[in-house]
Amino acid sequence: ATASPSKKNTCGECGQLVAASYDSLRRRTRDLSCGGRSVLLEFEFRRVDCPRCGVKRERLEWLAANPRYTRRFVHAVGRRCRTTTLKDVADEMDLHWTTVKDIDTLYMR
Repeated sequence: ATASPSKKNTCGECGQLVAASYDSLRRRTRDLSCGGRSVLLEFEFRRVDCPRCGVKRERLEWLAANPRYTRRFVHAVGRRCRTTTLKDVADEMDLHWTTVKDIDTLYMR
């Protein structure tokens, strides 16, 4: 399947704008909580057929290096880890403490 010529995708490897997409799949990613509830964003994640790199995942600026989380979620967890323990952040964000540790590592990069 190919995208319309007006729809541009960005190669995740080299950053080149590419008109054609290779395929896509629905993904969910964790965002900041709202009203005490976890928020999951569902979106189409495309692979693009880059002339330089071949088939690569598109680059979405609002996703973190781990596409399971948005950048603002990673920043919120990282900022919270500065002032409290991993266990407390895990309880607050409804995550496992090792997940909070991995997210904090992403934040520090």
